Amino acid sequence: MAAVALLSNPRSTGNLSMLPRMRSFCASQSDIFHYEVESVEQIGEALRTIARVNPKVLVVNGGDGTVQAALTELYLGNHFDGSPPPVAVLPNGKTNLIALDLGAVGDPIAALQRVMDIARSGIEEHVVVRELIALSDGSD
Repeated sequence: MAAVALLSNPRSTGNLSMLPRMRSFCASQSDIFHYEVESVEQIGEALRTIARVNPKVLVVNGGDGTVQAALTELYLGNHFDGSPPPVAVLPNGKTNLIALDLGAVGDPIAALQRVMDIARSGIEEHVVVRELIALSDGSD
């Protein structure tokens, strides 16, 4: 079991310059599984693969669009046996509204290190439940 699975979008604004450091950090950690996607269409396959390592926490490394696509796939994809793991979001996109709402600010690698520390010691007291919302045009 990996403590953390990291789902990265190399094309997000922050990752354009940060990804080499992120890859290096992940390579130095024995209990992190890092999966990179080139497009949102690959997120379903990424989550199927991530489910096999049964992480304690899923960390999304990308912008708001990447987070939205990952949450949609988590909700609709049923890739995990039972409930999916808690999700953390790194501030590594252009606007990072979701990350900011969750309190993730500053250096994404420092934020990932904090998530790793929490995953290793116990996540229960750090999990915050959020309701998902959906938008539609009103048609069935």
